Amino acid sequence: MVVNLFFCILAYIPVRIRDFLAEILSHCLFLIPKSFRRKVYTNLDYAFPDLEKDKKDNIYKNFVRIGLKVVLGYGVPFVRSKEYVKRSFKVTGQENLDKAVSKNRPILFVGSHCWTLDSSGIYLGSKYEKVVGLVHSTHNPVHNYCMNKMRLKFGGKVYERKDGIKNIIKSLKDGYYFAFYPDLDLGPDGSLFVDFWGSKKATLTAVPRIVRLSDALVVPMTPTYNEKEHKIEITFYPHFENYPTNDLEADVIRVNKSIEAGLKGREEQYMWFLRIYRTRPENVEK
Repeated sequence: MVVNLFFCILAYIPVRIRDFLAEILSHCLFLIPKSFRRKVYTNLDYAFPDLEKDKKDNIYKNFVRIGLKVVLGYGVPFVRSKEYVKRSFKVTGQENLDKAVSKNRPILFVGSHCWTLDSSGIYLGSKYEKVVGLVHSTHNPVHNYCMNKMRLKFGGKVYERKDGIKNIIKSLKDGYYFAFYPDLDLGPDGSLFVDFWGSKKATLTAVPRIVRLSDALVVPMTPTYNEKEHKIEITFYPHFENYPTNDLEADVIRVNKSIEAGLKGREEQYMWFLRIYRTRPENVEK
């Protein structure tokens, strides 16, 4: 409760001051638990096995700085006005979004677990209202309430991830758009081991399955934090043509490649502390 109140107070502090505070805090890397750092570097080792250590260190330092800037602004969608929240966004690739919408078909927006992932759903909600997403609730009801209040500021729906895709398919057919982040390792069930950056990863097959059942377009997007403009930047890319195909593995790889392409040159925006390479394929070094 105290933490949530702290974020609500920070939401009324000018973003440039919050970002300056995050810059200062980011130099206190020694305060970050070793277990957190170990998770980050383990994922970086899998993703970029040939990358020099100093470059991995640079990704880590920038990753912490950007993460702090985003986290300190978590209270903004919860307590600030809708107009204020709308002004906090910057959109790149608007023409790609407009072209997909003009097709008058359901849309499955494929994003990645960047620090700003919740913001992409909030932006879509502010623009189209009928947006649905998946959540994984915690054991803290106050936290769950605050997060869902933030995610649904402009309307829409959220479903529990554990309930599967049945509700998602129905929502897509009812005219909702779906913001989906399929890059976590949720185990071998419903996944294929395909390349994700420099290593094999248990990758969900849900995207092509959902598209087949809903006739949705797939629009890749990358939510990042623009440090120069102090805004959440959502980049939309051209929708997938001729998707899905008869090759499930190729369809899954295409999703991973779109995520990699969106993060190329800004890898520090990704949540490297998550379980990305938790499940290892047989006969592959752990």
